[in-house]
Amino acid sequence: MTADFPQVVRYARTIGDADAGVAALRVADSATRIDAFVDGAPVGTLTPLRPVLWLGPLAPGQRLELAVLRTWGEPVGTPELLTGEALTHWEVSSYETPEVLRGRDHAVLQAAELPLKVPPGTGRWVRVDPGPPPPDRDLVVRVRGRGLLITGFAGDRALGRLWTQPPPGSALKGAAATCCWSRAGCSRPPAPARGGHRRRHVRPRGHPARRPHRLPGGSPAVSRFTIGERDFLLDGDPVRVLAGALHYFRVHPDQWTDRIRKAKAMGLNTIETYVAWNAHAPSPGEFSLTGQLDLGRFLDLVAEEGMHAIVRPGPYICAEWDGGGFPAWLFQDAATGVRRSEPAYLAAVEDYLRQLAPVLVPRQVDNGGPIVLVQVENEYGAYGDDSAYLSSLVKVYRDIGLTVPYVTVDQPDDAMLPAGGLPDVLKTGSFGGRVAERLAALRRHQPTGPLMCMEFWCGWFDHWGERHHTRSAAEAAADLDALLSAGASVNIYMFHGGTNFGFTSGANDHGIYKPTATSYDYDAPLDEAGNPTEKYHAFRAVLARHGAQTGPVPDGAAPFPTLTVPFGRELPLWDAVEGLPPALVTDHPPTMDAAGQSQGFAVYRCRVPDRAATALLTLGEVRDRAQFFLDGEPVGVLSRDHGETALALPAGRRVSWPCWSRTRAG
Repeated sequence: MTADFPQVVRYARTIGDADAGVAALRVADSATRIDAFVDGAPVGTLTPLRPVLWLGPLAPGQRLELAVLRTWGEPVGTPELLTGEALTHWEVSSYETPEVLRGRDHAVLQAAELPLKVPPGTGRWVRVDPGPPPPDRDLVVRVRGRGLLITGFAGDRALGRLWTQPPPGSALKGAAATCCWSRAGCSRPPAPARGGHRRRHVRPRGHPARRPHRLPGGSPAVSRFTIGERDFLLDGDPVRVLAGALHYFRVHPDQWTDRIRKAKAMGLNTIETYVAWNAHAPSPGEFSLTGQLDLGRFLDLVAEEGMHAIVRPGPYICAEWDGGGFPAWLFQDAATGVRRSEPAYLAAVEDYLRQLAPVLVPRQVDNGGPIVLVQVENEYGAYGDDSAYLSSLVKVYRDIGLTVPYVTVDQPDDAMLPAGGLPDVLKTGSFGGRVAERLAALRRHQPTGPLMCMEFWCGWFDHWGERHHTRSAAEAAADLDALLSAGASVNIYMFHGGTNFGFTSGANDHGIYKPTATSYDYDAPLDEAGNPTEKYHAFRAVLARHGAQTGPVPDGAAPFPTLTVPFGRELPLWDAVEGLPPALVTDHPPTMDAAGQSQGFAVYRCRVPDRAATALLTLGEVRDRAQFFLDGEPVGVLSRDHGETALALPAGRRVSWPCWSRTRAG
């Protein structure tokens, strides 16, 4: 069955004599969520990243039901009931002293909510008797590094064995720390250890590859992230979000892992990123998810480090990014109204979000992925107050299968917060100081729910022609400390700014046009080159005081070598122009967007009447910078940031001007 929107299909089976006993349910090759019920009572959920579910003892006559969420025609796979014997105990050995998450001299094995302390050393076996009821067969091992070998027994018979990583020099191959012990043994074959070949997850055609979000050394962490009266809740327990902004499209993909690990070492537990619509969809009908735009891989790397993720898909992101993330083709029809309830705009936004759905939906925390929050729009209260538009975005989010909590963000202002929010969506703030005042404003407009600064401005961006903006590390650390002392969650904007590659930087225009520089260093804790700064160490100390788990201080990058490169050849502009495709001939200069080019340079040419005297050339506006040539010789520059619109032309015949656009040039 194929569906364009989610629907629930139910399957049922009555347990017979042959099925009775201790059982687990496996659905291989599924690409959707499946909820299981026994005699009408919920017993758990299967996801693409958690295909095995422990059911416990089943008796003849009991009724097993499956509720399957179907979206985009995804395959469900074939349900398989595995029956076997209950484990009576486990035996656990640590063959190398592990570096652990909890405690300094033991690992913690969570089995049927029974914590087990495993002493370090080689060959030290510890027996665990979980007792009735039989424990969940998904064993979550919270361990870093090499360490645990686990054997399950029924009486004196070993039913299965698994390990987190093999001991040094061992012939053992590492297996994922999850197993259902049945008559047939483990329900899935062991996978090689880190560094070898990983188990491949079968995926539907057209869906991006994905890897499970695992706790360090453990099973896929299928969890429930919710909003409580005063806190965020992870599986019912209060948790504080300590996030840092890291935009995948501003960092080279080979450096993603390095930047994520440095965020974790500073004490962060979450990575936040915008999604740049125009980068993925530069033209209608095109949507790229490869290379630097491989959002799925970026989120998988976040998950591999045991961190959560916040995704902010806009559709408008601001972010000092070209067009605020809007594709230039969105404006080809002058009737299209952005950031409001306008049909053509909403249709384009829905198409964009549906393109993202196969990346985001399976990577939500309740599907075993890292995503815990998704943002609706971006600081909308500073732009408009169309609540119907915001509600339309929420509806699309729900329709495509986004089930984690939603948030909005606005500056904590009595006008902006209500204009940019919705009653049933958590409001968060964007600010860099005056912490008590800002949090008080948030609480006035939202009496319950966790307090969060979604953009804690630890620095600022730069415009061309201005000095590099900096903010004192001590001052920023003091404000971060005040924020955490108030019990709030935080997203440090930016943790690492990166670079506006090519022509992707945006601009600000509050009466004076100011184009953003190529560097997006932002005076962040990690500088543009990826090196820890004074602010990194100051923030790390603050986070540690508030209970964050920090890692070893990372080293700075080695200095780049100094090279001498001779330039022996040149390509004059006019030789390059002659090799371009045929020009568009019009009576009036079109905008670059109208000519089908949204970034880069365009060359405009015209012939002027013969004359012996100087003439004055005037234009309504240049967006953003134009160099003028007369008969191939440079005669001047007009730029938007200087408000220049007129140029004196000496006597000559042919005028050309290459125009550089950051926005919509004319």
